[in-house]
Amino acid sequence: MEPYKHIPLHFPRLPADRQLRASREFLSRMAERRSVRFFFAETRASGADRKRDSLRIAGSQRRQSTAVEVRSVKDPAIKRRIREAAEAEERESYEHRMPSEWLQA
Repeated sequence: MEPYKHIPLHFPRLPADRQLRASREFLSRMAERRSVRFFFAETRASGADRKRDSLRIAGSQRRQSTAVEVRSVKDPAIKRRIREAAEAEERESYEHRMPSEWLQA
């Protein structure tokens, strides 16, 4: 195993007006955020590159306390089974696991 190599973070400070504009744009984008179950259309011209980038982004997220594994599935039957299982799990969570305060929020 190689020893740890520190990589310095070069973080340019923006002027206050640009910081405020950027934070408001980010807030606006986050307010529109939704969970997505379908990401790619195979018929798009550069679909493979976007797919690869999306998988890299998803694999780099550290928001969850459990391990996350990202896979690409092409078989429609497998996709359907995954969707059905995810929907059943989500239904169970909303109907029996989540407290009412969370659901109202």
